[in-house]
Amino acid sequence: MSLLTKGTPLKLLYHYDLLCLHSYYGYQIIKQKLPQWLSKNSNITVDFIPVIGPKLFRCAHGHLFDGICAQKREYIVKELYLIAELYNLQKPKKIEWNSDLLLRRSVSALLFLTHLKRDVPTLYEPFLQEFWRNIWIEDFYITKVARIFKVGREMGIEFRVMDDLISKIEEPQNVKTLLSITNSLTLTDALGTPWIEFGTDENRFVFNEITRLEKIEHFIDHPEHLPPFREFPAIRKLKYAAPQSTFMEDYSS
Repeated sequence: MSLLTKGTPLKLLYHYDLLCLHSYYGYQIIKQKLPQWLSKNSNITVDFIPVIGPKLFRCAHGHLFDGICAQKREYIVKELYLIAELYNLQKPKKIEWNSDLLLRRSVSALLFLTHLKRDVPTLYEPFLQEFWRNIWIEDFYITKVARIFKVGREMGIEFRVMDDLISKIEEPQNVKTLLSITNSLTLTDALGTPWIEFGTDENRFVFNEITRLEKIEHFIDHPEHLPPFREFPAIRKLKYAAPQSTFMEDYSS
């Protein structure tokens, strides 16, 4: 048992992918619950971190979504409907959990968000929310920079500002950051998105299922129950290592 006490600074690291409906639902659940959490401990910080979800899934399971049997995929879709009802979340026009999701190709949007998170944090969450709304509620594909540009203009951002932001999407620093965080999660046995960590540097509750966000309030009240953070060797071999490929292929195959 740790020596942490009530009121200890705690952080929630929420690794998400835009194409992951579980990530979108989890984000909304966190937003619902955050005021209550902060009323119990004002020293809680939340960090929403973009990653390449399909790469995490493939490294953990050895295949992508269609490698899961049809019955399991059907169960996951039914579960998503139940979660939406439980938390009163807006349901997408279409819920799917298969490799057709990869046709939406949101790499550019993830790189754009990576840039905003680092350099223009005031725009980060507004764009994150709009991208998710466009993808899941409006059923648009965020596959091209033209769509990102249109989203920004609809948000009231000036043409010249959007033009400057768009020009920075494929900067090496953005690509390096997105890949580095994703790769680091594969080496800590992350199962997919969302990948959620709550606690301190030394003690963390780590999980993948968004309904387990319900347990966070317990750890806020009893931080001494947070388990020790599992350490991993600096050099590891992946169980299902992907072959060398381009950045885009890393995302989709």
